[in-house]
Amino acid sequence: WGEARQTLLLGEKGAGKTHLAHIFSTHSGATFLPYTSAFTTLKPKQAYIIDDCQEWPEARLLDIFNQAKSLEAYVLYTAPLGYEETILHADWKSRVAAMRALY
Repeated sequence: WGEARQTLLLGEKGAGKTHLAHIFSTHSGATFLPYTSAFTTLKPKQAYIIDDCQEWPEARLLDIFNQAKSLEAYVLYTAPLGYEETILHADWKSRVAAMRALY
């Protein structure tokens, strides 16, 4: 992870983003956060995965981002190519722009 504690993995549908996230989870112990989680309290220095983040409410993603930053937690987000251009929430958009993106 290095300094980039939050990373966005982008790719075409069917490119293997979720598969890579599962491999990452197996090797790191990262927890998949289910979309149905109305509110999740993150734990310090733990690793999390948010698969298909384009399906999540942007305000909820911003909350997770801010929690992770303050707790020095790690988050791997997955999304389709072009996701950054569809973001409406200005604060979330700025966080995504600052994140390391992998294609």
